[in-house]
Amino acid sequence: MSRRGMTLIELMVSASIGLVVIAGVVSASMAMQATSGRLQQVMGAQQSLRSAADLISLELEKAGSGIGNARLGLGGSTTRNTITVASADAFTSDSTFELPLGAYAAFPSDSLLIFSGRTSAMVQLECCPGIGTCGGSCSLRNGGSTCTAVTAPPEFITGSNVVYVNPTLGVACAHRLTSLPATNLLVSSAGLGALGAFGLGDVCADTSSFWCTSGGYAMELDAVSLRINWKPTTPGGPQRPRLQLDADGPYGSAPYVDVLWDVERLQVRVMIDDLTNPGTFSWFPDATAGRPALDLCTPTTPGCGVPGGTDARDLALSVGLSTVGALQAQLNRRIRGIEVTLTSRSTTFDAAKIRRVGTLFALDANGLPLDGYDRRRVVFQATPRNFALLEGFQ
Repeated sequence: MSRRGMTLIELMVSASIGLVVIAGVVSASMAMQATSGRLQQVMGAQQSLRSAADLISLELEKAGSGIGNARLGLGGSTTRNTITVASADAFTSDSTFELPLGAYAAFPSDSLLIFSGRTSAMVQLECCPGIGTCGGSCSLRNGGSTCTAVTAPPEFITGSNVVYVNPTLGVACAHRLTSLPATNLLVSSAGLGALGAFGLGDVCADTSSFWCTSGGYAMELDAVSLRINWKPTTPGGPQRPRLQLDADGPYGSAPYVDVLWDVERLQVRVMIDDLTNPGTFSWFPDATAGRPALDLCTPTTPGCGVPGGTDARDLALSVGLSTVGALQAQLNRRIRGIEVTLTSRSTTFDAAKIRRVGTLFALDANGLPLDGYDRRRVVFQATPRNFALLEGFQ
């Protein structure tokens, strides 16, 4: 019996068929790996959103602890509210920050500044013995000292920020604690950091009526800032967005730190209550209703009127403020809810998904750029639990 092997042609044909099959398998495997990689990135973006939403929601819910949404004097002529939203803040004095540039310049973010008091160590204020600064029957402050009903608890630390709250006026004043005598006194200097003492006509000035009403209290003041930073991590490198947090706000020594990468946009809206018609709310900004962001409101800006008009407490809030500052303090007093929109993107992009209109990226139905990145967006609302706190005091 003769034995016949494969001819060269048969061998080449078999090898070719084998290569085709192997190429198909490899191609399918690579496609599956690419799809798996994109799915992992999408899941990562979704997880980043959940983490960012949880972080921001927690901070918003505890905003104004012990303070409510009172007007908060920080020093000099600077006032804030316990939730302060800044639209497209450029942080011009911070060289570590950069707004989105180029094709992303149309997608700036808001920033959040949130204050809260440490209510676990709250101490009641008491009329000082003697005349004090008010010259009447009750003066809470005498010179650089504020009188308390009891000795300050150990949570009060020299050098920390402390806030004095007058619930009758709906005003809070920030100081820096300078010493803690053994007696029932808090020795503090007015204002935080370089902001300095309050102006003579300010509601927080030592000679104002703020210190002439019993029933106030003091506690340590916490602050936290949140923003989206696009600054390249290496000089001349590409921009890459991330959520940053400053654990003690702009008036402390801690720097901003990166919390979550590829969170590229933070948008905030506030819900304003009509105090004369409870349950009737207005959102700022609201393009349909013609209302801008609250921090852009002026007395002449359409859509920026105080719902239901002003009352006696609004007048107390407005002492020493400009007309713009007074309007914004009155609107902030009525905040009852916050809506936050967060957008996160994948770490890499797919060039096949890029769509352009001229030199700009086309936009999808949600107004997001079709630049090859996979994106996820979440919208959530938070209710600051403390924001009606001072409305019960008259």
